[in-house]
Amino acid sequence: MKKISVSLQGHRTSFSLEPEFLALLKALAETRGLSLAHLVGQVDQARLSQLAPANLSSALRLCVLRALADACLHPTDAVTPLLEALNQNFGRQEIGEVEGADPVSDPVSDQDANREQTL
Repeated sequence: MKKISVSLQGHRTSFSLEPEFLALLKALAETRGLSLAHLVGQVDQARLSQLAPANLSSALRLCVLRALADACLHPTDAVTPLLEALNQNFGRQEIGEVEGADPVSDPVSDQDANREQTL
């Protein structure tokens, strides 16, 4: 986890993100032509307008997730830095895939799926 301090509306605040999410957040700011602090400020304002606001770190992760989903559904040249950051920071081995494993016949996954269906 990396702790980042920013100034939002004249007040210092901080948030903690995994390095991979921080890299993606910075790339997202770049694709939008914003500084990191400005993007964090936008997310913070949107977060505070909700009835039950999430903490800032969670809101930032959701912002990245929504941006990635949008980039996958509507790819443009403008999202290239975001997709490059995704590729650099989340390699197959880093997100839990084991080389040579067959996820379709994974007995642990099958047991978990069956357990969830019977609950």
